[in-house]
Order: sequence, then structure tokens, then C-alpha cells
Amino acid sequence: MAPHLRHVLAYGGLCNVLALAPSVYMLQVYDRVINSGNLNTLAMLTVLIVGLYAWMECLEAVRHSWARRAAAQAQAQLAPRVFDTAFQSRLAPLSGASQGAFADLVTVRGFLVSPALLALLDAPFALVVMLILFVLHPWLGLASLLVAMVLALQGWVTDRGTRLPLQEAGRLAQMAQHFAGQLLGQMPSIQAMGMRAALYAQWDQRNQAFLRAQMQASDSAGQGSAVSRLLQVLQGSFLLGLGCWLTLTGGLPPGGGAMLLGSVLGGRALAPLTQLLMQWRSLLQARAAYTRLDALLGPARATPPALELPPPRGVLHVQGAGFRAASTGAELLRGVQFQLVPGQVLAVLGPSGAGKSTLARVLVGLVGATEGTVRLDGVDIFQWDKAALGPHLGYLPQGVDLLDGTFAQNIARFRESDMQQLRAAASAVGLLEFIEGLPQGFDTPLGVDGQFLSGGVRQRVGLARALYGQPRLLVLDEPNAHMDEAGDALLQDALTQAKAGGASLVLVTHRPQILAIADQIMVLREGRMQACGPRDEVLRAIHQAMAQAHSAAGGA
Repeated sequence: MAPHLRHVLAYGGLCNVLALAPSVYMLQVYDRVINSGNLNTLAMLTVLIVGLYAWMECLEAVRHSWARRAAAQAQAQLAPRVFDTAFQSRLAPLSGASQGAFADLVTVRGFLVSPALLALLDAPFALVVMLILFVLHPWLGLASLLVAMVLALQGWVTDRGTRLPLQEAGRLAQMAQHFAGQLLGQMPSIQAMGMRAALYAQWDQRNQAFLRAQMQASDSAGQGSAVSRLLQVLQGSFLLGLGCWLTLTGGLPPGGGAMLLGSVLGGRALAPLTQLLMQWRSLLQARAAYTRLDALLGPARATPPALELPPPRGVLHVQGAGFRAASTGAELLRGVQFQLVPGQVLAVLGPSGAGKSTLARVLVGLVGATEGTVRLDGVDIFQWDKAALGPHLGYLPQGVDLLDGTFAQNIARFRESDMQQLRAAASAVGLLEFIEGLPQGFDTPLGVDGQFLSGGVRQRVGLARALYGQPRLLVLDEPNAHMDEAGDALLQDALTQAKAGGASLVLVTHRPQILAIADQIMVLREGRMQACGPRDEVLRAIHQAMAQAHSAAGGA
């Protein structure tokens, strides 16, 4: 991006030099044409100035072209990092730092093609114009410098008055947008339970706070712009009057050409500063957006090449694994250990809040274990390159997330799909007949987050996605939560086939029907592993504990 900006600066220098041509033309007309009355000289000067104007506009077009290239390169360099960083920070919800990162990227990119950047790059050339004024007469240079200093002071005051309100407005805008996104995602429940008016009041409260902060910043910026325009108008008249006085007293050549030239050059010297103040708000917004992106991304680091590993066989070894939430410090999981070999099934049981879903996230490498190890074929699964591991891993979260795309895209994980594997995955969960009965078949759009699908169909699409491609490790969190008896039977058949195919399976469940295919059972309670071992032994221990508890209650 820096080379492109250097081109913008270089072409800006040429444009600023050519921008002096009207002043030279005016001076030549006064000195040569008016005094001599030679129309040929006027015609030649006019042809020359028109050519210079055309050249300046061509250079200005090239300058804007380089600015657009700089913006495009910034987009190309930053967009992948912003996407990856925001994506990773959302996987383990540690903070809201990633919210608005994409909007910040758009703001920075827009600034690189805005008049504000060009005015910023033009500001140094104002010094060249001031030097010319000093050459004409020191008083003209000093007067122009004085006005420039007043404008700079005004810019500093404007910055002080707008920086904090703009930062606060940005923070409040993100909060309001995030809250609105939550509302839109839960609109059916909100509408059904009559919560719309109350939640609108909550959103409006956040939005009004954002608008107040934005209005405060806009008022400060508007006042600064008004003062800068006033100073620019006064400066032109002031320099014209000063030039007239210098002409009458012999400080400038007679005839009035130098007087007019001083007035015009003074306006030219202040033009970039005035433009900066006019664009102050966009400049501050771009700076705030860049600051947030810089805090989110940090310094660019070379990504080491991912270690190429063979496809996993499915040997899962968990030793003393635990997880502590960084945001709250709460210990959600501790002391979990077991081993699965290909073709084995572990069923995870436990009450709500026992840590089952956290365990599932740790097992697929969504979050890293904060203690202990989780290894697949001897490799830390959190460190395994997800692009390489993903096709060999199937995961169904408790809340099925579908994307705006077709059945084929969602099931095939938005990779190039194989129709045979698509049909196999859909058939395994009882969706094949339903999908092929639709007018567009597998090319039928699901809508945003599968909004047009029932809970049961959503669950089956998520399960088909997990089964697609015959993965070696399957981690399913409540896979039959929205299924009826027929769905349970299909699920059991599908998992039996995956088991026979050599996959390792971890099933978080509360339904006893699916325990028939389990080889091991783990019981979690309050994040601790209460029991883990062969299915029949654990079930026998559970029944004995329940019988003892029942006897104790009856005796009491």
C-alpha cells in the first residue's frame, strides 16, 4: 500500500504545482497583455493555460487511480486478517473486540479514496505556496502563516471536542447494532410473547445514546468548519487589503498584479487546511477505525506453514482435560480423561449445565483445553490446521447453525459437492426423499439460518453435514433433540453405519435409546467426570446409585 500512496503524493505534488498556473496566467495578463494590448500574446497565454488545465486534470485522474489502488491493496491485505481474527475471537467469546471490525475496514478503505486523504497529502505543499508569498513580500508570508496557525489551532480545538464523542458514538453504535441483531435473530419468540414494544424501548434507549454522542461530535465539527470557512474568507480580503497597502507604499510593484497574486496564493495556501477541517469528521472516524483494527489485529506476523499431517484414523486420547473461561475465570470442565479407538462410541450423560457442550467444543478443537491434553492420532487437536482436519471431522452443535445457501452447500460444507456423498448423507438422516421432492432438489435455498425449515429438518440438515464425507471423528451434541421415534431410529442406524465404517463417535445425549450403540459412557456433573467406563458397568453403577437414593428417601 505504501508505494501506491507515494505515487499519490508524487502526482499530488505535480497537481499542486500546476494549480499555480492560474495565478501565473493572471500575472502575465496584467503585466504583458494589459500594458501592451497585444491580443496574440493573450491568445497564446490562453492556449497554454488551457493545456496546463487539461494536463492537471489528467494527473488528478491518475492520482485518484493510485488512491483507489492503495485502497484495494489495503482491502486485500487486511480483509483476510480481519475475517480470521474476528472469526477466531467469536469462537471463544472472550470479548466483543471483533464486533464492527468489518465496518471499520470499510471505513478505512473509504478514507483512502476520500477527499480527506488527498487534503492531508496536499498539506505540505501549502508550505511551498507560503514561501512564494514570502518572496513576494515578507508581510504577505507572515499574514498567511498567521492565519494558517489560527486554522491549525482551530483544528486542534475541533479534535479535542470531537474525538471522545466520536469514540463513544462508535462504541454505542456497535452496542445498538449488536442488540438489534439479537432481536432479529429471536423475532418469532419476541412477536409471539408480545415483547416487541418493550424490546423496542430497550433498543431505542441504546440508539438515542448513540445519536446524542454523534450529535455532540457533529456540533463540534460543524462549529470548527464554520470558523475555518470564516477565516478563509477573511484571509482573502485581508491579504488583498494588505497587498493594496504594500502596492501604494511601494512594497509591491505598481499595477496591482502582485497584489492580486498575493491574495490568490494566500487562498491556495489555506485550501488544504480548510479542506482538512471540512473533512475532519471523516478523518477522525478513519483514525478511530484504524485504531480499533490495529488493536484487534496487532502487528502482522508471518504465518508459519501448516504441518502436513496424514488423514486421521480417529484415535482420540484425552488426558486430564479442563477448560476455564477466560472472561469470567469460571472452571467449566476439569479432569476429563478417556480414550477412543476407531469404531468405538462414547455417550456423555449429565444434567443441564454439567459441561457437556463445553466438552464437545474442546474435543473438536473449537477452544483449547486450558489444562490437560486432547490428542487425535497423537496430535493436539486444537493446533491441527482446521482446513486440513475439517473434512475428516463431523460436528453437530446443540444449536444447529445453517447458512444462507442451498441444501447441497450446507450439507457439503460449502465445498465442491459430490452428489453420491450428498445423497448418502441425506439418506442416512431421512432427508433424501424430502429434498428430492422439492422443485429445485438439492439446489433449494434454505434462507438465512434455515429460517424456512422446521426444527426437525434443521436438525437433520446439521446431522447430514456432520456425516458428509464419512469423517473419522464425530462429535454430536444432542443429535436427536428435535427428532421423533422414526428420527431416533434413523439416527441410530446412521451412527451404527458410521461406527462400522471405523469412525470414533462422541455423543452428548439424554435419551436412553441411543445408549444401545455406546461402548463407553461418561457421566459429567458440574464440569467434573463422575464416572467413565464400559457401558454396562457405568449403567449398573448408575442404577445402583439410584436404587440406594430411592431406598434412603423411602426410609426417611
